[in-house]
Amino acid sequence: MAAWESAATPTLVGTPSVNHAVPRRHFLRVALEEIHRCVANAFCFCRAVCVCFFLLLPCPSEPRFPPSPSFSRSADRPTKHRIMGSCCPCLRASHALEFAKPSRAPPDPELFPRYFQNKQGLWLRFAEWAPPRDVPDVRAVLFIISGVAEHTARYDAVALAFARAGYYVFCMDNQGAGGSEGKRLYVENFDDFVDDFVLFKKIVLSRYPDYATLPCCLLGHSMGGLIAAHVALRDPDAWTAVVLSGPALELDPKLTTPFMRWLVPKVSRCFPKLGVKTLDVNLISKNSQVVELAKQDPFMSSASLTARWGAEMLRAIDEFWKKVDKATFPLLIVHGGDDRLCAISGSRRFAELAPSSDKKFIAYDGLSHEVLNEVSWREVLRDVQSFVDSHCPSR
Repeated sequence: MAAWESAATPTLVGTPSVNHAVPRRHFLRVALEEIHRCVANAFCFCRAVCVCFFLLLPCPSEPRFPPSPSFSRSADRPTKHRIMGSCCPCLRASHALEFAKPSRAPPDPELFPRYFQNKQGLWLRFAEWAPPRDVPDVRAVLFIISGVAEHTARYDAVALAFARAGYYVFCMDNQGAGGSEGKRLYVENFDDFVDDFVLFKKIVLSRYPDYATLPCCLLGHSMGGLIAAHVALRDPDAWTAVVLSGPALELDPKLTTPFMRWLVPKVSRCFPKLGVKTLDVNLISKNSQVVELAKQDPFMSSASLTARWGAEMLRAIDEFWKKVDKATFPLLIVHGGDDRLCAISGSRRFAELAPSSDKKFIAYDGLSHEVLNEVSWREVLRDVQSFVDSHCPSR
């Protein structure tokens, strides 16, 4: 071995013996990661500040049942809130239709025969089905209350079946749904749904005085079941039979955690029209044709549930359980065993607590939310029609 190969290589003091060259792209990657981390932290901080701001705002402390002057009514709101609402439509609690006000002219009954005007000035659409002329006896008048995002056309099969059996059938589109006016899937106060239906019944019986002497029956589905329950509890003696289909007496426990029940009313107060959840039509039925048609239905698939709607639903459910001891009317509850939207436990609980001596609860194993739109819908319809017929015999 040569002498120069065995000799130690002299180095300067403080200089490393090995020098690794660091690529420039490594510095760029580290810099980008640091920027991303800073932006993410800033976003989380801002979001936390906003949430804390919403949570610290006061909420209405008293339920709005029965109707009373409310903060949400534009005429009663402080000036600063009305100014904020005019700048940001999402902050307005009213339906924000400039032409829809109580002083608005009602619809011409000849030009718009299937509309009526509610106390807020909104025009609400309804449909009717009369018994065929060859039906000798008219049994009763049946009112149908549809669920969230639904409309009258979705009840054609049920309404026609009852009409052929001798019933006059009426169904309306709730405000904010179907052909009725109002922001989609929104309500200022759940009691507005109840008031609208009470007014609807009054208008129907005034337009057709011959029907006023007939028994009146009520069928409500999902949210319409909750509305129907409140309607029946207002005047239990007015109804010959009440049928609730998958009623929204208890919602999915995953969506109604204590934290959500605390948060939703506060968000509703700040941003009442904020869309918080899109309706999942895949859960309404196991009938593929029903689901596919619902997906193509612009009324059902194009809007989101609003924060105010969610808050009012929770309040209406809580208020219902406080008045359940007034349920003395004949009652039938039908519910799908696989319902993932409205908990079947609410129907069972109502069937147990209702003081009515004439009540019946039927659970259909394997069926989803819309039991009257399932593959075996005829079986459910027979059960419903049999119950109503037993209380409305032919004359």
